Amino acid sequence: MKWNNLVCDEQDYGALFQSLYVELKQMARAKVSMERPGITLNATELVHEAWLRLEKSAPDQWRDRSQFFASAAEAMRRLLVEAARRRLAAKRGSGEIPLSLDEMDLSDGVDNRQFIVAALCERRCE
Repeated sequence: MKWNNLVCDEQDYGALFQSLYVELKQMARAKVSMERPGITLNATELVHEAWLRLEKSAPDQWRDRSQFFASAAEAMRRLLVEAARRRLAAKRGSGEIPLSLDEMDLSDGVDNRQFIVAALCERRCE
């Protein structure tokens, strides 16, 4: 990762990286805390995933910290949106074809009362 007008040795670069990581982690905690319960990403995972995205799409050099953090915030937001979409898709059957209870063959001699109650409940919910 390169910054305009930044000249530093290995030790300074390590300190810079550490301070960036701490700020990214704080940003990620704030974003995760605003999500619904049950999110699959924690703050550390969000930082790491965002970092990988930044590495892939980063400019040759960052203008300044504000450009870097704006890009990091956008990467985190997109990751959270993608996670929410995956969660909703799984909740909605992930593309599986829904089967109506009216279409089921219930003639195998099983007590069908539970299925009838379920069908009535399903119709009330529609």
